[in-house]
Amino acid sequence: MSTEGFGKKCLNELAEVVQSFLSSIDEQQLGDLAEGIELWRPYLPNPAVIPRPRHGLRSEKAAAESSSTVLEVFNPKRNPHAQITIEHLPISARARHVLENTNIKTLHDVAMSSPRDILDIKNCGRGTIKELRNVLRDFVASLPESGQRFYRDQASSWLAYPRSSKSESEIFVTPPGLIGVSLAEAIEDAFEKMGTRASSILVKRTGLPRNQPRKTLDAIGRELGVTRERIRQLEVKGAKTLVRKVTFRRPDAYPAIQKLIRAEGVVTLTEVLNAIANRGTLSNLGEEELVLLLLHANDDLFYRLDAKGRIWGLHGVTPGYTERIHGLARNLLRGIPMPCDQLCVEIAKSLGQLEPHALEIIRKILLTPSRSISAEQTDAGIILRPATQSSPDRRRAFVYGYIRDQGVPVTMTEIFSAMQDAEEELIPDSPTRKAALHSIIGLIDRDDRFAWAGSSTWGLREWGYTSQGSSIADAAVEVLRSSSKPLSIPQIADALSHLYRITKAGIAAALINCEGERVERTETKLWRLL
Repeated sequence: MSTEGFGKKCLNELAEVVQSFLSSIDEQQLGDLAEGIELWRPYLPNPAVIPRPRHGLRSEKAAAESSSTVLEVFNPKRNPHAQITIEHLPISARARHVLENTNIKTLHDVAMSSPRDILDIKNCGRGTIKELRNVLRDFVASLPESGQRFYRDQASSWLAYPRSSKSESEIFVTPPGLIGVSLAEAIEDAFEKMGTRASSILVKRTGLPRNQPRKTLDAIGRELGVTRERIRQLEVKGAKTLVRKVTFRRPDAYPAIQKLIRAEGVVTLTEVLNAIANRGTLSNLGEEELVLLLLHANDDLFYRLDAKGRIWGLHGVTPGYTERIHGLARNLLRGIPMPCDQLCVEIAKSLGQLEPHALEIIRKILLTPSRSISAEQTDAGIILRPATQSSPDRRRAFVYGYIRDQGVPVTMTEIFSAMQDAEEELIPDSPTRKAALHSIIGLIDRDDRFAWAGSSTWGLREWGYTSQGSSIADAAVEVLRSSSKPLSIPQIADALSHLYRITKAGIAAALINCEGERVERTETKLWRLL
């Protein structure tokens, strides 16, 4: 102080530099500087954070405690607050922009820096430093005693008050509600920050309460008397506020959902609900609705696979996966009910994904109520059927059910008569009975679940009938194609003995009818393909 031009302001600046240096060294080094530390101690901004130096190494107990603290701070599972990214901190957009292009990515990085370093960043002022200091104090106050001691040493330039200000016990008081806060409280706090109008827009766009449909931007704009663009802006702003506030007060919520989806592929809303502890409810929103709101607000990370938000995935999963599964299911069902496990395997074959994990995802999507697929629990298991059926699908379903109930292949005339008796409205609107009959034959002939089982007789392919044709000539040609030598009529008849109403005379007449086009007769009256 006796040096010319050196005043109290210069002394305070030097004292701050000395304290920052002393805070960065360990106890053994402090012991080597004991005499100098005691000379500077009266002038330090916050001497309480600098321990009394002791010569020699620290005790084993102190070393173990310090090691435990470091591990705790750097373990995101045990202290998730330390790993909160800058974009999720409850600070202004200006403060986030200041830190955007720096190496400071998390709250812990902020604590490890100094206010002077950040003030050197372009566009950074004292307001930004004040915001960051308040966030850090709340963060440190939420840690256990060992964590608080660690940050008092490492972040003293952020946490230190002037000696005439608050006492140390007043600095580290846990803010009410920060520890153990419920999800509902965090969302309610976010609603207060974003305002009544923005919060109501976000709720309406999510489709809450659950008995109401999701409202469009135009519909909400007409209600509030503003443009759809303004509604979109308020929705985006409200969603960001909600995500940031919830992430800061409940840092376990979003990581729990991400971990679940990465493990399962896709998840139902019920599974997400079970993954988040301490949810709570608001006055008009239940636990399930809170979680739905949480997912909808963070649509940069999550996306809904169905219109009502029952199934969710991450954007890393192929968008439109649910629509693809339902499309394959409709094509495979074609009006005919099918066991859930069988349908899952057929879809997995089509996708080339037969792993158990992929089958479970497909099953989860199919069992979620939708407009295209409905599930029914029976004694034999879960049966899936189309939610709505066209007339051709209903005809196919009737034919399939009738043949299966009979247990043996039946003639088309018998099927037609049964349809007339049971559901006459399914009969095609044709001028003659014969035309209507041919219409039904054409319908099932294009369905690979049915197989021709004899003259005007149809069975099910699952029974072992493999004929690719729908006439005696087609069946005879198929036998000749599988043979390496010409065959006689009796030999062809023996090969077709498993079919119904097939006679030698019928085979001969069919082959003669297509002679010269598909088959030819040898000099020894044997038949072969052209």
